[in-house]
Amino acid sequence: MELWHWWWIAGILLVTVVASRFGHHYLTRLADAAAHNTRPVLEAVWRAMAHALKFSLACVALARILYVLPWPERLANGAHSLAAVADTVAVAYLAMALTDVAARWVEQAARRTRSRMDDMLAPLVGKTLRGVVWVLAMVQIVQTLSNRPITSILAGLGIGGLAVALAAQETIRNFFGSLVLLMDKPFEIGDRIRAGDIDGAVIAVGFRSTRIRTLDGERVTIPNADLVSRVIYNVEQRSYIRRVLTLGIAYETPPDRVRRALEILRELLHNHEGMDPAYPPRIHFTEFAPYSLNLEVVFWYHPADWWKCRAFVERLNLKILEEFNREGIAFAYPTQTVYVNPLRPV
Repeated sequence: MELWHWWWIAGILLVTVVASRFGHHYLTRLADAAAHNTRPVLEAVWRAMAHALKFSLACVALARILYVLPWPERLANGAHSLAAVADTVAVAYLAMALTDVAARWVEQAARRTRSRMDDMLAPLVGKTLRGVVWVLAMVQIVQTLSNRPITSILAGLGIGGLAVALAAQETIRNFFGSLVLLMDKPFEIGDRIRAGDIDGAVIAVGFRSTRIRTLDGERVTIPNADLVSRVIYNVEQRSYIRRVLTLGIAYETPPDRVRRALEILRELLHNHEGMDPAYPPRIHFTEFAPYSLNLEVVFWYHPADWWKCRAFVERLNLKILEEFNREGIAFAYPTQTVYVNPLRPV
């Protein structure tokens, strides 16, 4: 190598080091200023560029050095191809870092909508964009090293992609299932749902599966393709809890005592705890059952707090028991009456 080659290499290294230090410092200051002005997306842009700057500049510097060195003729093509690969890696690394910006933007949109389900979209968007950047970079690198047209490489990828798709049909179904869940939003993270025989709180939604913590404390993993094909009941997002009580009183109870029983129930549930005026309680003498006269009580508890509703039902049951005992109204239980026909004497 000639002397000017060494000076050129030294100059490239010096410029790279200075640009890395000052560029990183300047981009960090811009990121801090954006954070101070509450501009998180712009902050993510500057921080991503600051994070990727040093490595990208190092790759660019390596490419410039490989281009300038006097390689023997048999090695020149290989060196220039490696230089092109280094340039591709530099751009890809910077693009990979900038994918975090898209994830941050999705996070901000989720906060505006106040949807916990959208919080899961941010990492999925980031991973998808990183995968796209990685595939594009690999295609460019393969084209550079093989010196083949991009169309033939894409054709090969198409055949290979078809083989992969056939081998990974279930994974692809689950991926599209996760997209359906994110777009349709039948539940949010933390919601209690019922899907088939599964009943529990949603922990996380991933590319392949959804994790649910059941009421027994077990963690269940359901493939997304299976989950979207089920009927999903969102218990968490119900606006009230509907309770139906059927009280059976004895057939020997006279009509005035039946009327008194209905009055007691209506008095106990008048303007009851958790009552919405649009949903007043409904109390009726409904049927003559085989062993009892049935009184049906239907009421709605707002909001849908399961344990508060359970406590209210307990207090209500105790009051009903006390009032019925005080009024002498007996509850029914299964009974049989046997009539004996005595034999006539001969």
